[in-house]
Amino acid sequence: MIDENLVKKLHYIEIKSRKLVNEMFAGEYLSAFRGQGMEFDQVREYYPGDDVRSIDWNVSARFNKLYVKEFQEERELNLFLLVDISNSQNFGTEEKTKLDLATELSAIFAFSAIKHNDKVGLLLFTDKIEKLIPLGKGRRHVMSILNTIITYKPHSKGTSLKNALEYIGRLLTKRAIIVVISDFIDGDYAKEVKQLNRKHDVILLHVYDKKEYVPPRVGFITTEDLETGEQLLVNTNDKRFKDYFITMMDNLSAVKDEFKRSGIDMVSIDTSVNYIPILIGFFKERIRRR
Repeated sequence: MIDENLVKKLHYIEIKSRKLVNEMFAGEYLSAFRGQGMEFDQVREYYPGDDVRSIDWNVSARFNKLYVKEFQEERELNLFLLVDISNSQNFGTEEKTKLDLATELSAIFAFSAIKHNDKVGLLLFTDKIEKLIPLGKGRRHVMSILNTIITYKPHSKGTSLKNALEYIGRLLTKRAIIVVISDFIDGDYAKEVKQLNRKHDVILLHVYDKKEYVPPRVGFITTEDLETGEQLLVNTNDKRFKDYFITMMDNLSAVKDEFKRSGIDMVSIDTSVNYIPILIGFFKERIRRR
């Protein structure tokens, strides 16, 4: 039986994402991510100002005229999406949950990739490896990826970024763009990110709800850990409660700074904001560094 609501949701995400890709992100994606190397294209006559290191001396000697080699970037890339589907990703106090936002971001990167004939794969994870979709091309493949993110029912509630990063590191033998989309409510994963980035191009998209870091001050409330189910009665007016969230923000800032020093991009996106300017800024910064 066809789930009409699911069909509508997928249709909406596809239309929105493809429109954004065609109008804003296609060129940025192409410029922001390097190909696998340079391959020989052709030789042509030397013009003043050409790099003398590109002169093909064998051809030049044969025709008694200077010729230079031209190369083009070997374009085909592999994009792998690592999407956190732990229970905390279902949290959201605005119009969308963190997982809804992760799905939209996955769609933008995936449609950008296939527009340039790149391959896309998916790894869903909790504290276990939940689902793997191998690299593939085309619209049907991307729609299968998005359908999986939306409909998959995880077997576990917890989070282990470390396990997911180690797994994808063992799986991928060829250099890839690895986009990790998570709320990063986990510890002990920085080492694995850095190791993975030595061989691959790792992008970290931190999705969050602003009330996770700035909760309302409404007196006593019962809180619940979505991953463990543990409940706790807390006083939101208590200074210790406020200090806890300040520490969370400080820790996140420290992690971002650590990754920045290692040349790793970590971008934070709130579920309640327009993420388009944030993504455009991210792409332009990568292009500037290139």
